[in-house]
Amino acid sequence: MRLKLNDNERGAFHYLALGVAVTVAIRLLAWVFSFIGPALTGDQRLLAGFQQGYPFLRGEMAVVGTTAGLTERMMQAVVLAVSVALVSAFVQAIPAWRERRPPTPTGTLITRVLLVSVLAWGVFTALFLPLRLTEVLPGQLVLTIRPAAFGDIPWPVPGNKATLSSSQVLHVEAIRQAATGTCNGEERLLAVTSKDTLELSVRAGICTEKELQELRDASAIAAMLERELHTGIVVP
Repeated sequence: MRLKLNDNERGAFHYLALGVAVTVAIRLLAWVFSFIGPALTGDQRLLAGFQQGYPFLRGEMAVVGTTAGLTERMMQAVVLAVSVALVSAFVQAIPAWRERRPPTPTGTLITRVLLVSVLAWGVFTALFLPLRLTEVLPGQLVLTIRPAAFGDIPWPVPGNKATLSSSQVLHVEAIRQAATGTCNGEERLLAVTSKDTLELSVRAGICTEKELQELRDASAIAAMLERELHTGIVVP
């Protein structure tokens, strides 16, 4: 017996199948990107744990404020794109159902363009545009914050930048939130100023047996960032 589906139902299955296929491809892409770039030093390998797989940050004095890795962000891009396409298809289907006709070619084209556009934007941001980025340069700390559209996928608008001079930052430190379960501990990198404390980055999913070693590594990273910040000319 052959299953008969209307155009809308077939379209929904096509979007779901596309999402599964893209998710598999994304896992492969994430694995490939983990090997792209120059070999890392010991300090840079430690820092990579707070960069969450953003390839352009490899080897750079920069950290991101998210716990989502590259694969998770890619999957968020797929979910967002497929959800937008399904909503568009549903909106197109309502008048078609009322008028007892198939969706118009224009409506179908709009849905497909939305799917491709949102997916392309989501994949691009998952690779290159963190919601919260902190770059540590000699003499200054540069923070970039972008508004979130879905998960760790930002809206296509410019982010807000703020720059702190090394004289404004008293020190950079690492703190931990002890694990209450098997692997739910967290570590945070903080910049302490005379006015407040800024969270630069967070690393989650730390297991109990690795807490002390991970905290030592995070403290070494904080010291490294502080050295870089206070190297060179102090920006007034």
